[in-house]
Amino acid sequence: MVYPTPPTRRPSAARLAAAVVIGLLLVAGSVLPSSAAGQSTRSTPKAKLTLRARPQMATAPARIAFSGALTGGADTAEEFYCPEIEWAWGDDTQSSTRADCAPYDAATAQVQRRFNAEHTYTRAGSYRVYLRLKQRGRDVAAASVPLEVQSGLTGPDF
Repeated sequence: MVYPTPPTRRPSAARLAAAVVIGLLLVAGSVLPSSAAGQSTRSTPKAKLTLRARPQMATAPARIAFSGALTGGADTAEEFYCPEIEWAWGDDTQSSTRADCAPYDAATAQVQRRFNAEHTYTRAGSYRVYLRLKQRGRDVAAASVPLEVQSGLTGPDF
C-alpha cells in the first residue's frame, strides 16, 4: 500500500524573519534564556575612576582643585563601599581619609561617586597627582592627572 505524502507547509515570511532575528540575537549574546523570566542578563559596566585638576597649569604658589569621579559599576558594589581615599600630590606629600561607615549591607549600601580635594603647590615643577581608592590596603581604583606649576614673579618691582 502506498501512502500519499502530506503537503509541506512553508513558513510565512513573518515567521521566517522572526526566527532569523532571534537566531542573530542568540548568536550575539544579547538574549539568554533567563531574560524570558524577566531577569536582566546585561552586566553592569565596569567602574572607572577619573581625575581632573583645575587649573591644570598655574603659577606658584598655586592652589589647585582636584575632582575625581567614579563612573560605572553597581551603586552597591562592596568593592567600592567606604574605601580609604588616598591622594598623592606629586610633591612628596600625600594625604588619606576614611569615612566612619556602617558595616556593608547590600540592601542599603551606597557607593561614593565624587571625590574632591585642594592642594597648594609652593614650588615650580611638573607634577603627577594620583587618587587611589583602597580596600584592605590594596588599590581598587586609581587615576592620575598631570599638573604644571610655573615660577611666580618675584623681585622689588612686583
